[in-house]
Amino acid sequence: GDNGWGNGELQYYREENASVEDGLLIIEATKHDPMLNINDNQVSYSSSKLISEDKVEFKYGRVDIRAVVAKGQGIWSTGWMLGLPGQDEDGNDIAWPYRGEIDIFDTIGGTRGGVPQEGMIVNNMYWNGNGADPSTVYSPSNINNNDASAYRINNSNEGTTFSNKFHTFSLIWDEDNVEFLLDGEQTQIIDISDGALAETYNNPFYLILNVAIGGDWPGSPDETTTYPDGMLVDYVRVYQADTNGDGNADYEPGDSELNRFPN
Repeated sequence: GDNGWGNGELQYYREENASVEDGLLIIEATKHDPMLNINDNQVSYSSSKLISEDKVEFKYGRVDIRAVVAKGQGIWSTGWMLGLPGQDEDGNDIAWPYRGEIDIFDTIGGTRGGVPQEGMIVNNMYWNGNGADPSTVYSPSNINNNDASAYRINNSNEGTTFSNKFHTFSLIWDEDNVEFLLDGEQTQIIDISDGALAETYNNPFYLILNVAIGGDWPGSPDETTTYPDGMLVDYVRVYQADTNGDGNADYEPGDSELNRFPN
């Protein structure tokens, strides 16, 4: 973790906290007492972050992530995407939010402001409001202003929640829209056909899965948080259309229009 990743997070990401058992990917968040010494840093919390950059990158398609998220106050699970890194004309790295971000699901455990959170997810997108060109004025924009993109399956931490039952979090993305689904039902759809959104989201992205601890959004863990806890992932599936049957995904030169029902 590099200074909390800009969010005030507490965890140190390491390979040891990711494993596969009984066909499930486990991303484990835990507390260390006594603290771990890692590269001369004293680490109280550890977790893991998996990225597909340089392994699986794609433009348009459908993503399905079937998972049970981590439970507990201050625990933050997410499946999300970032635009590919690059450089501007002066050789400077293109930073967030110019590259774009799509949060297929964001969840936090426990309560926030006294409101239960285990039955809530957020679908979110971040981009630079003045355009994807890094020479434009920095103006972070998102679709979750005032919790506009929060979706609840219930209003309590009891019954069916995202931390006690598998759910499938999905994204369908083409040149016109980014559509979010939960268990096959649309939660929202965002028009990306014009302006800064088109500049940002008509480019390849890669996938990320992680469990964070603490941070500005979930707040810090407390005495009710139990360790270890984590996110269980049954599968991550990425589909792309091949409407002309040439063995390549659409939107390569010469390919036809995207089929919204991917092969």
